[in-house]
Amino acid sequence: MMDIKVNIVELASELANDRMFEELSREYLSESDIYKQDSDVVEYTDYAQKVFNNWYDYYYNFIKVYKID
Repeated sequence: MMDIKVNIVELASELANDRMFEELSREYLSESDIYKQDSDVVEYTDYAQKVFNNWYDYYYNFIKVYKID
């Protein structure tokens, strides 16, 4: 049997990002409602960041409980 190494932070981030887009698309938000740009830096809007953070915490804790790391 092979051991698989999982980066919990990366996995939780990817899952949270996908779930955030799914949730916000149901609210019919445009990209400008999800992203903001300041000079060369693109980041989530405050609302999108809050939704992402909630999903990130959910997935991170879920993965940790089942010790998938």
